[in-house]
Amino acid sequence: METSGVTPLCELAKKYGTDKCVPHNYTPIYYQYLAGRIENIRRVMEIGIAHGAKSLRMWEEFFPNAQIIGVDIDKRMQLNKGRVRSFVCDQTRDELRRLAEKEGNFDVIVEDGSHNHNHQIAAMKSLLPFLEPGGIYFCEDIWVDVQSIARNIPSGFTYRVYPSGRKYTDGKREHMMSVYRA
Repeated sequence: METSGVTPLCELAKKYGTDKCVPHNYTPIYYQYLAGRIENIRRVMEIGIAHGAKSLRMWEEFFPNAQIIGVDIDKRMQLNKGRVRSFVCDQTRDELRRLAEKEGNFDVIVEDGSHNHNHQIAAMKSLLPFLEPGGIYFCEDIWVDVQSIARNIPSGFTYRVYPSGRKYTDGKREHMMSVYRA
């Protein structure tokens, strides 16, 4: 699967000032998985809002029929406007699970929270049961051996790993993983 080049989603990332296109190069991956389903995506969750809720606004414009749910531990990061709703929530297993139980299932989940691999595993375990059939869970900014996270994926799911556009001074590269629910 080709994962480079400027896509309409990359243009939106630039418009809103997110780092999902540059330096990470995640938007071409998102676009390849999601472009053919834009109108059908109804519920999106992103963990990790950050200043300005830039990616939440990007997703809202990209998915015209979707409710966008943002989650962040910092109450200053909240955005509740248009089709975007935000919640204060620690990236722990119980809090995310309780929120998902309350909010319902999702077509797309983006984990872009703390970047700590233990938190990434906890979030994935909490949220994969709330992924709709055919839904996709994306885990950004993996800085450890991807298999340490992938071995926690339950049966009934498949995954792929992509290198980020970001490399570190030690030559290592961060990764992104997509987990698909059949």
